[in-house]
Amino acid sequence: MVNPHQNITAKQFILKLVKDELKGKEWIVKDELIIDSTVKFDKLHLKNITFQDKVKIGYSTIQFGLFFENCEFIKPLSIERLVCNAYSKNENIENCNLLFSGCKADYIHVNNRSEFLRDIIIKNKCEIENLLIKETKISIGGGIKLNDSSINNLLDLAAIIGDIQISNSKIHTCRVASCTGNFSIIKSIFNDWVKIWNLECPNSLIFNYNNFKDTVDIAGSRIKHFSIIGDTFYKKAKLENRDTSNGLPTHLNELYIREVKFIELGEFDGLGKQINKITIPNSPKLEGVLKIENWNIGELDINGINQNLKLILSQLFVKRISMIGFTNYGDITFERCSAENNNFKTDLAPKSLIMLAHADLGKTKFIEFDFNSFDAIRVTNSSFNEIYTSNVVWFDENKLQIGDDLNNEYKIAKRTREVYRQLKQSLKASGNQIDSLDFQAREMKFYRNELKLKGKDYTLWDRAIMSVNMSNDYGISWIKPVVITFCITLIFYTLMLPLFSQNLNYSPAKNLNEVFNTFSQWFKNFDVFWQMFNPARKFTNLYGEVQSSWLQFLDLFHRIILGVLIFQIIKGFRKFASK
Repeated sequence: MVNPHQNITAKQFILKLVKDELKGKEWIVKDELIIDSTVKFDKLHLKNITFQDKVKIGYSTIQFGLFFENCEFIKPLSIERLVCNAYSKNENIENCNLLFSGCKADYIHVNNRSEFLRDIIIKNKCEIENLLIKETKISIGGGIKLNDSSINNLLDLAAIIGDIQISNSKIHTCRVASCTGNFSIIKSIFNDWVKIWNLECPNSLIFNYNNFKDTVDIAGSRIKHFSIIGDTFYKKAKLENRDTSNGLPTHLNELYIREVKFIELGEFDGLGKQINKITIPNSPKLEGVLKIENWNIGELDINGINQNLKLILSQLFVKRISMIGFTNYGDITFERCSAENNNFKTDLAPKSLIMLAHADLGKTKFIEFDFNSFDAIRVTNSSFNEIYTSNVVWFDENKLQIGDDLNNEYKIAKRTREVYRQLKQSLKASGNQIDSLDFQAREMKFYRNELKLKGKDYTLWDRAIMSVNMSNDYGISWIKPVVITFCITLIFYTLMLPLFSQNLNYSPAKNLNEVFNTFSQWFKNFDVFWQMFNPARKFTNLYGEVQSSWLQFLDLFHRIILGVLIFQIIKGFRKFASK
């Protein structure tokens, strides 16, 4: 029977390695092992070996690579200036040039401008205290793949050219700096902080279904697409779109967040930089507090059903806000947001836009939000009944667009009226009497349009009532009914003058003297005009003992009109009254 554990010196190990006599046994190398250019190997495949002292490999070329299976490194393993520049289906294992499978190590350090043609793979329940990979290049779209393993102290990746993939692993502390390549973390656990700095992602940074038990800090990076799906952040997670150390340019082009738990806070700070698109599909699995601030955004897409998320959107300039199929049962706040009208212009989307379709905004808050800065507000079958607003700049009437597939003007008028009714009720409920009257006026205006388009059901009496309501712009203007009152009273005074003046009658002037006489009588009796503004006036005190049924009729008719217009003036003053 072969002894499963055999001690061997480093010199003996090299000899047996050259002669290929290590297979089938478990070896223990007692002293320091150095493999460099003095010994030529096309490939090193080491299995079931325990290294009790330091291991140094490098300053040489091992074409097909290094492969460690079920090995243990009691002291540091250092791989420096190693070049693996060949690949063969027969020689390479796992399509890689550096493999650790089922290994245990105190410290593994790969650095000093090492180059690999294919992947670096750590897999199959490796347990490593400290893994440091620095100044390393992996060609042909390869990278570092850490799978189903544990890094018990520090994972430190710096100055790497190549993709990085971490999956189904447990990491204590993670630091990533100055790396170039796509980066993904999938179904892994991080017990301590994660810091990512100066990351260059040509395609994507992906977090999927991970548990981050301490802070996550991403800064100074250039990322095309950042996708976060199903992760749990127990403490603060922050992306800051700037480099405070070297002042290098940074960017994030797209952000996608779905089914994430931000237990303390998720914060994405753009510091005034541009981002093409932010997408937030809501669901009951999207929880916690998420703050997105200081971005110039091409498109902000919020959809789904929000139940458990407190979403704060602060100091954003947005070209297009899209809420399609969105329902809010949670807490969403738009704070100091307005339109981005200078950038992101295309032939298909030249103007800024808010698009709401089949949406229920619930108790969404708009604080210092500038609706009027957007070129258009497009609404289809949406609800605003419970929104809260503060210091909002509302949109002009001509900016509201109500869609209808058949372009039915009646339905458009009815849906427009409903939008204004909901906004009116919402503002009334929050105590904003002033703005609610503006929307009430718009509601009544489109109700009039709706009745006109309805046709035969728009009766003469309805027309009269709506016309009277127009006299004060449906309750928001007192100046207009004052002017109308003055003009109508002037007309009635002129019309009634021949009935109470003995020097005038209803006949055309025959000469210039009669014209002068008419104007003379008009000015001579002008004190009657001012008394006509009193609806409670006495007939005889105003007109004398004149007995004329037509004068009495016109006087009564004027009093009725005057009473209605006075009421319209009073209604106009309600805009600045408490009730």
